[in-house]
Amino acid sequence: MGSWSFLTNHGLVLTYVGRYPDSTGLTIAQAVGITERAARKIVADLLAEAYIEREKVGRRNRYRLNAVLPLRHPVERAATVGELLGLLRPDRDSAEVSTSEAASPSPSRLYRERISTEKESRRTRQVPCQRANHEEEGNAV
Repeated sequence: MGSWSFLTNHGLVLTYVGRYPDSTGLTIAQAVGITERAARKIVADLLAEAYIEREKVGRRNRYRLNAVLPLRHPVERAATVGELLGLLRPDRDSAEVSTSEAASPSPSRLYRERISTEKESRRTRQVPCQRANHEEEGNAV
């Protein structure tokens, strides 16, 4: 599998914070698959550009997305953060969350599992490369 993704780490952090506004730097890092230091740096970048706002709740932070801001790249400026997130995760009413979902594993674990499942799905759909086909037939490339 290639080493690139359609969403950068900034995009992944933004979507994760949008889903789980009470996340800590550690849970964000674990969910996205980066270091806690990198997650905190990305959160600081998003705060500096006003893509998210931070509210102190006791000793913890709660984040709120600014969904009306346009995306940063000049080609994508016609779309807003809210539109992007709407494509990635259709919103549901919080009343639709069942009690079984409320008792489910941590959000970061669920997010990691979903990303892992998507990666595995992409990996199994890939067509074997020509080199692998030659090696299976006994021909060296």
